[in-house]
Amino acid sequence: MIAVIICRTTGNFTSGSNFLTTNIMNRRTFVQRTLRTAGALLLPDLLLTACNGNNLCEVENWQGKAVVIGAGAAGMYAAQLLHKAGADVTVLEASGAYGGRIRPLNGFSDFIIELGAEEVHGNKTQWYKMVQNAGSEFTSTNTTDLLALGSQLLTEDEAANDPDVITAFNFVDSLGNYTGPDKSIAQHIAELGIPTRVHHLLNALIGNEFGSDNTRLGAKSIANAENLWTAGNDSYALKNDTLLSVLEYHCANILGKIILNQPVQSVTYTHNSVTVTTASGNVYTADKAIITIPLAVLKTGAVAFSPALPDAKTQAFEGIGMDAGMKIILRFNNRFWPEDTGSIYGNGFIPEFWSTGYGRSAQNNLLTAFICGPNAEYLSSLGDNAIQTALAELDALFGQGAASGAFDAGFIMDWFKQPYIRGAYSYPSPNSDVHRQALAQPVANTLFFAGEATHAQGHQGTVHGAIETAQRAVNELLCSLKE
Repeated sequence: MIAVIICRTTGNFTSGSNFLTTNIMNRRTFVQRTLRTAGALLLPDLLLTACNGNNLCEVENWQGKAVVIGAGAAGMYAAQLLHKAGADVTVLEASGAYGGRIRPLNGFSDFIIELGAEEVHGNKTQWYKMVQNAGSEFTSTNTTDLLALGSQLLTEDEAANDPDVITAFNFVDSLGNYTGPDKSIAQHIAELGIPTRVHHLLNALIGNEFGSDNTRLGAKSIANAENLWTAGNDSYALKNDTLLSVLEYHCANILGKIILNQPVQSVTYTHNSVTVTTASGNVYTADKAIITIPLAVLKTGAVAFSPALPDAKTQAFEGIGMDAGMKIILRFNNRFWPEDTGSIYGNGFIPEFWSTGYGRSAQNNLLTAFICGPNAEYLSSLGDNAIQTALAELDALFGQGAASGAFDAGFIMDWFKQPYIRGAYSYPSPNSDVHRQALAQPVANTLFFAGEATHAQGHQGTVHGAIETAQRAVNELLCSLKE
C-alpha cells in the first residue's frame, strides 16, 4: 500500500511475520494487550456506543436519506448498515474505485498482492468475524526474521543475545507503561541512552509500523493506544482471497449505490439536512451524512463546510498525524533470501522488507518494501528511482549484485501521491488523543464522522478500527432520529 496503508489505515500495511516472538510482535500487537484502567482514556459515552459491538440503536425501518462520503472500509460498511436499517443510501467516492486504502494488485505474481491493508489484526473484532464469515482462509506459516546490525545481517536467533538488541526490545515491551509527558519516541530513546546502533530497528518496529517515524510519535499517545487495544495479539494474512473481496461480500447490497469519480467540493448542512456538491457540479441532498474522508485530505481544506465546522473539529485535523506511506513490490528471477524469511529490517531509507509470497506463492520470489514518514516522503520524491534505492539497500544487505542482478520487475504504490488519500494512516502524534475524540464528534445532529483516524480507543490505523467507527457513526445517526 503504498504499503500501508492502511491499513494500519490503514492501518493497515504490515508484514506477516513476528520478530523475536518472545519479545515482540508486529504493528500494534508488539505490546501485551490487556485493557488496563491505568492510563486509559475517559471517553464520552456516545463514543463508546456500538464501537466494539454490532448492535445498532433501535430504530424501526428508517425511510430517510443518507449520503456517505468516501467508499473505503468505513464508508462501505456504514452504507451497508444504513441500508439494513431501511435508509435510502448514496455513497460518493472521489476516485475511480471503491475500497480506499484496501487495494489488490492482480497479475504481478501468481497470487494477488495487497497494496494497502495487508493483514487482519487480532481475532476479537467484527472485521475478523467478517473475514471468517466470507469463507476466507488464512495462511499458516512460521518465519524467521533478519536484521541489519552494523555491517552484519543476522537472523533473529543470532541477534537474540546481543545486549543492545535486548535493550531495544525491553524498550518496546515497556511502551504501554509510559506515564510521562507526551514527548517524541525519539526523544524518549535518546534520554534513556539506548545505543544508536539499534535506533534503526526501533524506528522499524515502532515509528514505521505506526505510520511515521520515531521523531513524530508521542510516547504517551502510544501508551494510551496500547492500553486500549482489545483486538487480540495475533495477525493473519489471507491465503487466496483479498480484503477487498471480504468487503464486497459483506457490502453487496450497496455496491450499486456507490458513485465513483465524485470528489466532494462542499458540504452545506442544517439541523437534519445536508447538501453535498461535487467537483463535477452534481448536487446530492439528504437528511444525514456520514463523512469518511481520509484525514490527510481533510487537512488540505479541499472540502468546504458551511457553516464552518467547530474549532475543535478543525483543530483535530491538524492535531493528528498522517504521513506519507508507500509499498515497493519487487519481483526477482530467483530468491536470494532464505525461504522461510519473514521480515528483513534494514538500516537505510527502507526500515522493513518482507517476503510477500511466503505461504501464498508457489514461486516466493517477491519482496515488499514498506516505508512511512520522512523516508517515504524522500522516496516518493524519487519517483521510479525509488526502486533502485531499494535494490541498492538489498545489495548492501545480501551482497553486491544479489538483488540488482536478480531483479525482474517492480511496482510502486505511493499513497502519498493518491490525491484523495494522500498518505498511509493516522498515527499517535503527541497529544493526539483528545483530537481523535473531537474528530469523531457529530456536528449539528447531521454530520457524523467515521474512518480509522476517528477511532479514539486504540485501533486507529487499522481496517478493524475503520469498521468499528462505521458502527459507531451509524449508531449515532440512528439514535439522533429519536432526539
